[in-house]
Order: sequence, then C-alpha cells, then structure tokens
Amino acid sequence: MTYNNDISQQRSFLLTTTLSNTTLTQVLFLLPTALGLFSPFKTTNVNGDTITNVKAVITRIIGVSTVTISSGFTDGSGFITFFLDPDETYTATFTKIPFEENTFSFTPTSDLRNVIMSGEVAAISNGTEISRGLTYQIIPENTTLANNTNVTFRFTVNSTSTITLMSMNITNSTNHQFLFVSQASNGTITGFVDTGNQTKLIGIFTITAANETITFKRIWLVGNFFLGDYSLFRQLTLTKDNSLISDFIRFIIIIFTITATTIFLTRKEITDTSESKVIVATLLIWAFSLVGWLDTGLISSSSSSGITTLSQFSNQFGVAIVSSAFATFFIFRRVFIRKL
Repeated sequence: MTYNNDISQQRSFLLTTTLSNTTLTQVLFLLPTALGLFSPFKTTNVNGDTITNVKAVITRIIGVSTVTISSGFTDGSGFITFFLDPDETYTATFTKIPFEENTFSFTPTSDLRNVIMSGEVAAISNGTEISRGLTYQIIPENTTLANNTNVTFRFTVNSTSTITLMSMNITNSTNHQFLFVSQASNGTITGFVDTGNQTKLIGIFTITAANETITFKRIWLVGNFFLGDYSLFRQLTLTKDNSLISDFIRFIIIIFTITATTIFLTRKEITDTSESKVIVATLLIWAFSLVGWLDTGLISSSSSSGITTLSQFSNQFGVAIVSSAFATFFIFRRVFIRKL
C-alpha cells in the first residue's frame, strides 16, 4: 500500500500476514517534504549484473523499538528510492530468494548506493562472504565526461566485514595511469583527474577482506557530448525514480505528448500524411523507452549474465520494438495499397 498527506512525500508499506479474527494495529510514518531527501539504491550481484524485484525494508530505532519506516521492491532496473531524514541513521534489509540477505546501517544521502546480493545460500564459499552487509558508491555516476575538465573521482565502501584494502585505479584505454588511491580500511577515497583530450577513462575498484577480493570496473566515455546534471535526458531519467510521479502519470504524459504532436502535424494538412505521423509517434515511443518511462516490468532473473541483459533490454525497449513492428506493417501496407 502507499500513503501520504498534503505536506509529506508518498511512502509505501508491505505487510505479509495470515488472515484471522485478531485485530492488528500498524502505525504508518510520514516525513514532511521540507525535512527529507530521496535516497536511491540499486541491487546487483557480485559481478555487477542487475538484480530485480528485491524486497527492501527500511527500519529505524524510535525510543526502544525498531520501527519499519518504509518498504518496497526494486524495479526492472534494480532501482528503488526512499524519502528519508538525512539527520537520522537507518537500517536497510534487502532480501530475495535464493540470495543471501543483505543488512546494513546508513545515513541517507542523495547519492546512489549499490547493494550487492551474494550468491545462493547453498553456494556460500570464499568470494561471497564479503558481499554481505556491503554497499559501495562510485562517483561520478554519469557514464560520459567532458574533455579538458578536472573531474573528482570518489569511491566509498561501507561493510560489516573487516576491509583490509580498498583501492581506485583510473587509466585510459592504453593503460596509462592517471590516478591510484588506496587505504587499509573501509571508508572513502578521493582523487582528481584532468580529462584533457582523452576519449575513454577506465576505473578499476577493488575491495579486499581477509580471504577474498571483489573487483568492479567502470568505463567513462570522454568527449564534448557530456550530458550534464541538468540535461533533459538526465532529468527525465531521474524523474522515473521520483515517487511523486507514478507510472500512471508518466503514461498520461506520454499519451498527451504523442497526441499533441500528432494534432500539430495534422494542422493545415492538405494530403494524407499518416505515414509521417506514425513514424514520429514511433520515434517518441523510442525516446520515452530510452529514459525508462515505458518499462514493461517483465523481468526474469537468471544466473546467466547474457540472459539477464537480454531480459533487461526487452523490459526497457519491448514496447518500442512492438510499436516499430506495427508501424512498419502499417507503412508497408499503405504503400502497397497505393500501388494497387
């Protein structure tokens, strides 16, 4: 269920119970908009592959009791966002069968937190223990960077395990090293790189515990095509995770945009140009799919990264692909009829 009021952000709450004649009272908590921020999370496995439909529960100690503040499931891209008080400490619990439960404490920020879901319970061995209770953040979050810019690189690790080494190594495509920073504990390491005239930067991020190591790789394309924090693409992408704008509202916006564009193209029309309007509508559908506004929600988890990637692609672009197929059929049919 979801709930809110006039001065607070919407929250969701999940409750699993057995029907009985016993009355249950559940207190639901709200936070005024002026006092909180959106704290985003993304769930992945140890290889960085997205894990979807993970149950997330946020709790906090109030007085002497542990209280559930909000809960929900990660979406088709592995994302979930909670509106929380940045001055409080919360506990997050992420669960999904057959993965190990991941529980950790945190103070909310607006930066994306990556939550690692370790392997199946039956497969616990070296290489999986470190991922329990582990979250990390890599800055910058953009996948593109501007040329001739001094960029801040930041790597933050929080873990319930004892971390003996965390490192950040930034190179280019020819393996020339621009930055290397490390420390012998969890926490945050920071460095700066001048992108110059580079075309690609590669980051290797390593977390080491007593008997195991996890390594992440991040690639940034460098050029003059930098999207920036306030580009239309970025704002539409971020809007997807805004709980104030529901899937239904986004659907209405999409229908309105396509309808208004079609009506505009019809103005002062002398000859029938249905094909051009169908093409424009299809391009708009692809644009909305690109920013994640037309996800189908049909995601299947698999141990194969290839199948998972294909599933994520079909989830994001499935509507656009089907629309393109119908548009192609319509256009060819119109052309064929005219020739007859």
